[in-house]
Amino acid sequence: QLYWEMPQAVGKGGTVEELTEAQLDSIQETLLESLEKRVESDVPLGIFLSGGIDSSLVAAMISKDLGLDIDAYTVSFSDGMDESKDASKIAQYLGLNHRVIDSHGSEEWRSAPKEIIGLFGCLSDNITALSLKQMSLLARPNIGVALTGTGGDEMFFGYGKYTFFYNYCHVFKWLGLAFEMARPLDFIFQHFKYWKLAGGLIR
Repeated sequence: QLYWEMPQAVGKGGTVEELTEAQLDSIQETLLESLEKRVESDVPLGIFLSGGIDSSLVAAMISKDLGLDIDAYTVSFSDGMDESKDASKIAQYLGLNHRVIDSHGSEEWRSAPKEIIGLFGCLSDNITALSLKQMSLLARPNIGVALTGTGGDEMFFGYGKYTFFYNYCHVFKWLGLAFEMARPLDFIFQHFKYWKLAGGLIR
């Protein structure tokens, strides 16, 4: 029995426009409604705080709007990607109990390719999974549910690539149709190749 079917997004393309005040209010109400459902738990709650906009917004809404006291966890990095200082400032501002995990020298990061294959079953460039694993291992004795900001970039065009694909989605649509139309030709070429090979073997 089919209980749910993923809605098909219809991208018309064009220029990405700024949201109106009414749209922003609607998004805020939707986020609050979503968070209210997800904080219903019989075990302690926490949040994986990256220092970026998405997880910081979730933490702020849980703390300020819902009035909940939660623990925050962050992974620090030794390279230029480290956002732990920003996360600490946000946690301090919100009054959250904040724990920072040092990734330097950890077994997960020393054997990153093997760890990622173990998590996904295949190669992937999603190294965030290693951070989530580290935070989960540390947080598990204290919390049973962790919220994140994962998915915000995809939903709100957090990276330039999403804007690019939206602006030119009509081009990719026509490219997709072109590939679909070319499939019968590939079938013919493949058969021609096999017939040619068979003819060479007969000779």
